[in-house]
Amino acid sequence: MIVRFFLRLFEAINLNRVYTIAAPLSAVFLLLMPKLAVANGQVLIAPYRVVFEGPMRVQEVAILNTGDKRTTYRISLENKIWNESKQGYDTVTEPRNGERFADQMIRLSVKEVTLDPQESQSIKMQLRKPEGVQEGEYRTHLAVRSVAEIPEVKEKPKPGTLTVNLVPIYGLSIPIFVRVGNLQAEASLKSTRFMLNIDKVEVFNVVLERKGDRTIYGNLDLFHQARSGKWEKLARYNALPLLWPYPERSFQLGTAPETAAIIKSSPIKYVYTEIDAVNKELPYHIEGMLK
Repeated sequence: MIVRFFLRLFEAINLNRVYTIAAPLSAVFLLLMPKLAVANGQVLIAPYRVVFEGPMRVQEVAILNTGDKRTTYRISLENKIWNESKQGYDTVTEPRNGERFADQMIRLSVKEVTLDPQESQSIKMQLRKPEGVQEGEYRTHLAVRSVAEIPEVKEKPKPGTLTVNLVPIYGLSIPIFVRVGNLQAEASLKSTRFMLNIDKVEVFNVVLERKGDRTIYGNLDLFHQARSGKWEKLARYNALPLLWPYPERSFQLGTAPETAAIIKSSPIKYVYTEIDAVNKELPYHIEGMLK
């Protein structure tokens, strides 16, 4: 099952050949991770998002234990909304801002797995759309969290003292989108500037606008004009999401000092190209010059 899963991922990114890889499965995960997976040092999930649209009824993801201990993971669905002020998600129980949640439409094949170090397992998701469901985009998140193992206390605390034992819990979540109907979206670049983030580090701040009735993910490429007159790629920022129903999103993008110097001093062309769930580029794109 896992082998077939990864063969489909390889096909999705248009590799011309399939090679026999004499390496642990974790090596394959690490090869794909920059574009197709999310990881936190202890657990990895691939792909990094799931989309149900058209006739799709079953999707699957793979979970890899990247730690050095046998670990049990709990798998659940969580509803989250984007918090622009803190550049992160809030877990909620009720929709806000017009969101539609998909948790009641998704059934998971398992809700708990135990994996040895470098072991992986695929998790199936089945879509069950209610009859007469309203057209639009619905979203939830697949959450994977380690189950804390409480270590044995070797020494009893002294009377009248308080002992605190910190046990880390590792987890990740990826978005799941359910699209009902023929939904469309388009993007535009609203503004760019350099600014200091909360850590007083200079970052390239990009504001993208979204129109339409669904989320759009895209890669942002920057080009500068060489002395020959040709446009050469300067930087790429992968998988920038414009979430429905929010009209715009601000991104603080890390940029090397030499790249920042070129952006500030030279004509820069940008191209934002839509991608699918495995980072394959789609026909829709926008382009223009940075002001």
